[in-house]
Amino acid sequence: MKTPPALWLLLTGICMFTACNDDDQMPLQAAFETTGTTIAAGDSIVFTDKSSGGPAMWNWTFEGGIPSESVLSGPTIVYDRPGTYTVSLKIANSKDSNTTEKENFITVTYGSLVPDFDADKTTILASQQVKFTDKSGGIAETWKWEFKNENGTTVTATEQHPVVTFMEMGIYNAKLVVSNPETSEVLIKEDYITVLDPNSIEADFTADSYGTYSGGQVAFEDRSAGLATSWSWTFEGGTPSVSSEQNPTITYAVPGKYRVTLTASNEKNTSTLEKEEYIIVIPGENLAAYYPYDGNPSDAGPNHLVVENTGGVTFDGADRKSGNAAVFGGSGALIIPDHPALNFGTSDFSVAVWIKTTDNSKMMVWQESGANGSRDNQTWLRIGDNLTDRLARFAVEDSGGGSIQNAGLNEIPGGLADGGWHHVVCVRKGLSSSIYVDGMLAVQGNAPVVKEVSNEQNFKIGAQEGGIGEYKTFFKGMLDELIIYNKALTDEEITFLSQL
Repeated sequence: MKTPPALWLLLTGICMFTACNDDDQMPLQAAFETTGTTIAAGDSIVFTDKSSGGPAMWNWTFEGGIPSESVLSGPTIVYDRPGTYTVSLKIANSKDSNTTEKENFITVTYGSLVPDFDADKTTILASQQVKFTDKSGGIAETWKWEFKNENGTTVTATEQHPVVTFMEMGIYNAKLVVSNPETSEVLIKEDYITVLDPNSIEADFTADSYGTYSGGQVAFEDRSAGLATSWSWTFEGGTPSVSSEQNPTITYAVPGKYRVTLTASNEKNTSTLEKEEYIIVIPGENLAAYYPYDGNPSDAGPNHLVVENTGGVTFDGADRKSGNAAVFGGSGALIIPDHPALNFGTSDFSVAVWIKTTDNSKMMVWQESGANGSRDNQTWLRIGDNLTDRLARFAVEDSGGGSIQNAGLNEIPGGLADGGWHHVVCVRKGLSSSIYVDGMLAVQGNAPVVKEVSNEQNFKIGAQEGGIGEYKTFFKGMLDELIIYNKALTDEEITFLSQL
């Protein structure tokens, strides 16, 4: 007998309804799985709900875990302490709930140890203290320190961060053994602590800047090792030329390179240190800014212009002497906010800088104003536009157009990107614009009219501003002794600066 179509549809619907009801009424059964059950302290485990019966809510409890509870269906849990830990999961919907618990389910091991430490000082006098700081990676539960000098004198400690008194003179190796119930590791730093005779003296000093200008001052700081009770300074070219202060401040009136000598003494000993050509003094007349880059971006000139460091320029490069230089990695710049001293307008000006690079790319060394591009008031020095006739370019520009002086291989044999230091000076004197390289005139030309080269924009070092606050054409290499004058330097002054 055939079943009418309408009856067939009715029966099918009844069966589906019954099946759905059966599924809805399937009891909840909590279950879960993990990405692992044994991990090292500090690692994480991902928990995944595998429950049946259609749960709508989850309530996890993780003994020893971070976090210790979760309402997610698939939480990630960190365990930072060794041990064995229980995990429970409670699931629920509108009609039912169910719980599963797995005791001692997660095992967390100690993991590896990486011993490390440092000290607050490494040179002391006998009977002084040193604070050691444990910086070991991993989970250590015991620390064994041993300090032993060349004579066999040994000092020990078991604290994590001990403060150790050294009574005997000598040079000590420092040894740290870190341990936990699973492993042990050791680190030895040889000749790490030097303990001196309290009466010994070793003269040493530093200065807040190795460069200043005529009329400027330098603050000196005694850093002698030992117990000095008197100091005798001699300052070539300085005023005063001698001092018995521990930390004197000295004025320099005449440009040049000057020697500094310190003799440090106590009742039993004397030590003398002499540093040749330690202080550089540049001409101070019409000086706008002076950046020695000796470990910092500070302006040692009379205006103390603030500098903003963008992109991580560092000041730890080796300069031509014994100081530091600014290191540009190709993505950073130094920005001097707009200042009247750098608004050259139609006046004469000069910018001198030492350059060291091996990169032949087009790179901006410095730029005054010019953020709005062509025909904006600006002046700049750019290198590497090409490898023939545009090794260095000095521009002066305003709304009426620009005048650019180009120096190529004919003017700079060997180029600038040879890995050596080169002194590059740009001078604007009236209509005339000039580039000097290593004390010699490379190129000179005249603009049709005197260009208004500044507006109320920033001075950039190591990059070109292509739109307000946007930078490009970055310099890659080192710069040192960047000096800006509100005057046209003479040939004699440029030669003098190149020889400092």
